[in-house]
Amino acid sequence: LAFAALAAAAMAAQTLLQPGADAELQLCALRALAGFAVGGYLAPAFSWLVESVESGERGRTGTAWTLGYVVGVAFVALLHVALPGGWRAEEAAYSACVVAAIGASALLVTESPRWLFAVGDRAGALDALRSAARRSGPDAELRLARAALDESAPPDDAECLDAFGCELGDEDAFPAARPPVEPRELLATQLGSWRRLFSADGDDGDGGADGLRATTLSLACLQLAFNVAFYALLYSSASLSDALVLNFVLLSAADVPGAVVGGWAADALGAKAATVGSLFLAGASITALALLKGGVVDIGGGADAATAACTAVALVGKTAACGAFLGISLLTAELYPTDLRSAGLGFGGSVGKVGAAAAAPLVSLLPLPSALAAAGALALAGSATAATLQQEEGS
Repeated sequence: LAFAALAAAAMAAQTLLQPGADAELQLCALRALAGFAVGGYLAPAFSWLVESVESGERGRTGTAWTLGYVVGVAFVALLHVALPGGWRAEEAAYSACVVAAIGASALLVTESPRWLFAVGDRAGALDALRSAARRSGPDAELRLARAALDESAPPDDAECLDAFGCELGDEDAFPAARPPVEPRELLATQLGSWRRLFSADGDDGDGGADGLRATTLSLACLQLAFNVAFYALLYSSASLSDALVLNFVLLSAADVPGAVVGGWAADALGAKAATVGSLFLAGASITALALLKGGVVDIGGGADAATAACTAVALVGKTAACGAFLGISLLTAELYPTDLRSAGLGFGGSVGKVGAAAAAPLVSLLPLPSALAAAGALALAGSATAATLQQEEGS
């Protein structure tokens, strides 16, 4: 949570400084700071999200998080249209919004109890749980305690958890305490986390036997496939019909049902099944769109019918792609231990952004049917990759 707030503060700083920038180098440096802040915000923010709720509620919570992103994009577009004064006034308004969000988070949000337990800060963890319980109902403290300890407490420690509201006297229900990380040790600690992410089977990077290399590379492939599919569809909106703005709005609005259905599927079927199904549907839809745009499939009815068919197929693909984003994020969070969760999400997100950057030249340099066929094939390959991942029972 602290790092997420720091990244948000960096974003606020760059938006606040942009109106005063009067040279291209200054603008480039501030935009680079913005990219660093956004990249640094997403992984710890999503880690905190999934660590603060029970596993059966993560899909719905992720839906709310994703809808917040959709609403934010719509708000930015509305601000652009409604606010007079040019781009400098817009940037100042964006900065004010981010500062307000940081202030609200500081007042309403607590640090992840699971992370606090993992680093041995029992007092801080209990305070965080009680703070959440005051907002969530009388039984929330016990439910959140179970969620916070589900990675470390042995199954037979239910009686310890049942006594959570009184006192937690059973030290065995908690992971071993770790000393706080000194600033000079931060880099070494991060490098150790990355070494564990890429440890081979039979070696967890610390002499253990829980290698994560295959999991890390598979999840990175999922992020790559999702981002190429998602942005290839978005960038191809101009080809659906002459109504460019309407196409863009419709494809953006498809994120709403995608987030709702994706969250429901993750809770009802599991994050793995939701990811496999969403990526498969996205890949099949994009492949169908490639066949329609390439003239391989002719549905008849003239140009209007072809336009309607392409738009409908694109909307199904975009809806499925948004659901895949939520499923992949939840699956990534569930497949890593607490102290590696943000590192795993961060690496996967970085690879995903490579896919997002590659989608633009893919759509613009290749014939559109070929570009869509490639994006669809990647999504289908991602679905097959997700099916091979081993998700722990109860996740």
